[in-house]
Parts: sequence; C-alpha cells; structure tokens
Amino acid sequence: MPISKKTTEMQKKRAIAFSVLPTRPALYSDPEVLAESSFFKNHAEMFSTTPYPVRLLTGADYNQLSTAFFQNVNEVLTGSESAQKAVSEVEKVAKRIVR
Repeated sequence: MPISKKTTEMQKKRAIAFSVLPTRPALYSDPEVLAESSFFKNHAEMFSTTPYPVRLLTGADYNQLSTAFFQNVNEVLTGSESAQKAVSEVEKVAKRIVR
C-alpha cells in the first residue's frame, strides 16, 4: 500500500502541534518536527529494531519455525501429541534452520 502524502502531512501537523508520535519513520528526522520538539529524535531508533529477535537467527526461514511451533503446540493442546514429542519436533526444525 503506497504511503499517502495527505496522511504524512496530517501526522506531521499533529506531531508539531500536539507531540503525537507519527507512524511515518521519515517524520522523526524531519527538520520542522525536530525544531518543535527534539523529543522525536530519541524515538527514531524504534524503527530500526527487529520486532522478533529470533528472526536474526532464522532469517528467511522464520515462517518455517513459527509454523512448526504453532502446529506442535496445537497438537499438545488437543491431546494428539505429548509435550515432549512436540518440543522434540520443534527442536528438529530449529536445528535444521540455525546451523
């Protein structure tokens, strides 16, 4: 979905007038926003973080590990698999991915 220029402009106005944190990363380095409140400069780093640290280890294979995890948890919760077997299955997938 393309970023709406109108939305960005509105967020900029709200950031300047009311110190509302924008969702557009570029606004955290916008000179006009920073001139009004240097507070925003401290928040720019939140856009450079990784939401799931495990992605650093799994990279593009994150979805495989996530799928193995939720499928095995579901099997334990429904009683079709023991917790020990589920952990073993997830561990196999994790070890294959993270070498």
